[in-house]
Amino acid sequence: MASAERRGKQGKRPDVMYMVERDGKLYELIFTECSRLVCIESKEENDKIKLWREMNDGMAYVHHSCRPDKNEFGILGIQVAGMFILFYI
Repeated sequence: MASAERRGKQGKRPDVMYMVERDGKLYELIFTECSRLVCIESKEENDKIKLWREMNDGMAYVHHSCRPDKNEFGILGIQVAGMFILFYI
């Protein structure tokens, strides 16, 4: 939803999202991208880039719609890539 808001169209979605409704608006708070246990490095890198874009779009959407104080709000990104779990805030 945040990506669609920014681009004006329906974007690709992460594998898993956690959403919360507040004041009639849905906010995407956690994004997760998952890869197979064995995958090529370019897939891991593409998922990482996609996850960062979704997180940035989510933050922009939150700041545009409800204007929280600086450093009052964060979005969590989780990337499961092979044997690793990476967290981004």
